[in-house]
Amino acid sequence: MLEAIRDRAQGWIARVILGLVILTFAIFGVDSYINDRSAVVEVAKVGGDAISQQDFQLALRNQKDAQEANGEGKVNTEDPKFRQAVLDDLITARVMTLAAQKSGIKADPQQALKTLAEIPVFQDGGKFSPARMDSWLRNRGMSQTQLLALLQQDVQLSQLEVGLREGSFIAEGSVKQLITALSEQREVNEQIFEARHFLAPEKVDNAAIEAEYKAQRAKFETPAQVRVEYLVLSLEAIKGQIKVDEAAVRRHYDSHLSRYSEPEQRRARHILIAARADQPASERSQARQKAEQVLAEVKKTPARFSDLARKHSQDPGSASKGGDLDFFTRDRMIKAFADTAFALKKGEISGVVESEFGYHIIFLDEIRVAQAQPFERLKAQLTEEWRTQEAQKRFAEQADKFANQVYEQANGLQAVAKAYNLTVQTSGWIGRAQAEPAFLGHPGLMDAVFSPESLAKKQNTDAIEVAPNTLVAARLLEHKPAGVRSLAEVSAQIREQLANRTALATARRTGAETLAQTQTGKGTGVWSANMMLTRMQPLNLPPEAIKVIFKQSSQRLPIFVGVETQEGYRLYRINQVQAGKAAEQHAGRIRADLLRMQGKSEIKAFIAAVKADVGVSIDEKALGKVEAR
Repeated sequence: MLEAIRDRAQGWIARVILGLVILTFAIFGVDSYINDRSAVVEVAKVGGDAISQQDFQLALRNQKDAQEANGEGKVNTEDPKFRQAVLDDLITARVMTLAAQKSGIKADPQQALKTLAEIPVFQDGGKFSPARMDSWLRNRGMSQTQLLALLQQDVQLSQLEVGLREGSFIAEGSVKQLITALSEQREVNEQIFEARHFLAPEKVDNAAIEAEYKAQRAKFETPAQVRVEYLVLSLEAIKGQIKVDEAAVRRHYDSHLSRYSEPEQRRARHILIAARADQPASERSQARQKAEQVLAEVKKTPARFSDLARKHSQDPGSASKGGDLDFFTRDRMIKAFADTAFALKKGEISGVVESEFGYHIIFLDEIRVAQAQPFERLKAQLTEEWRTQEAQKRFAEQADKFANQVYEQANGLQAVAKAYNLTVQTSGWIGRAQAEPAFLGHPGLMDAVFSPESLAKKQNTDAIEVAPNTLVAARLLEHKPAGVRSLAEVSAQIREQLANRTALATARRTGAETLAQTQTGKGTGVWSANMMLTRMQPLNLPPEAIKVIFKQSSQRLPIFVGVETQEGYRLYRINQVQAGKAAEQHAGRIRADLLRMQGKSEIKAFIAAVKADVGVSIDEKALGKVEAR
């Protein structure tokens, strides 16, 4: 409803806004709401629903921004695994949406508004902040209507997900059996045979090293590499050259004054008699009659509007505050409500206003007329906008000239650099698989640098667009062809590898021999102190050891078992076994974990079935062309 404001968000798109999972509006693509999609290039198709390059590009960018903001390090959007993961998320969301629609699941607009009000990024001091939401929407070029449409789809997906999970069932006997197994205790002693204790690099002979080198020659291949000098013409570089002209900035302010005006705001109270759009006509008629009755009561005693709102309003966000909605702009409210509120005079009461949420009675408290924000308050923002606009103009003017000059003066970049007040930079050794800075690894630039003409003549490449508003021209300095590292270069590395391999084999063989001797009563190794284990409290034993220990029968004790590990070998003596007890305090958590696991499995199987039914196709060629901007 208009002010259902509190602190939790659970759905797919709400999680997106939080930045926890970023499909960030590319789940459905804001583009799909505002542009003609008849001529878009498709990256994938789910049934008859296309995922465009624009959708995918937006998803890549937002996923990258979110992961980097979460401290996950620099994200390479050209990484095939990263790109595939983002596309898989988009496809899954489209599949779930189609399934929800086919299942007849309808999105409740009231729930969408409630979800909107509960998103933390839109809150200030624990309360919904219209200003924060408006700023967030402006930064993304969206309207509240578009956001609500996405959230309604989010409600659809959440309802489908809940329905699938609620179909899961876990037998009580299975829960008890698992608790008993998890709480079983076993007392063990341990002997460890680590490979590091058997290392002997000096015993690896040269013949073995040479044989390994020949057998694993492909491992020592090196890709072709180059060193280049390069020149970057970019929007940012041009911005850095522009001197601020305050008079021009002020002219920019004057010519765009409407953009810098605070829109008219109104403060109103309302009473809502709720009625969903999909309710039977008889129920909506009853709700309207109730609203007419309340309106009659309001007109008799307008001064009691707040008291009547507390008594009758069904908007949980504002009823307790006497229906107060605080100040709002026209675009913050749904159209029917906004049209009425902005037509009222101060102190006027509306008639019954019908919307998709029910029937409203509106009382207008205050009006704040639109007014321009002062120049001085916006000076920093205006200056940045003006510099960006100027840089865009200059970049557009210079780009073609830059490309022509790089081509015409093919034997070096110095003259072009001087003409555009740029600096020629030099790279280290770079290749197709690795380059620093990363833009030098752009496929188009790499193709140009490694072209036969470039390798033969060491002339400038064409100016290549490696990112939006960024042109790079490069000239080859040095070239290392693809080859194989010599035996002398890798001899020490191979010696270490062979020594480690031999040590691991020796540790495992020694451990297995000790186990065999122990099982016949001839073992002489030193055992550790007693350790009491459960599957839930494995101490610091490796998972493979726990699996072997609890797999053994408890009929005849002690039992001796061994297991190979990454470090070597471990030997165990199982002394005693204490049966587990089905402790009730663990039952709830274990049952919930089992249901969650089964629910995930159900959803995964459902998605796979829907994909097979509707059909999913991916254009690998189009997928590879998309760049995250």
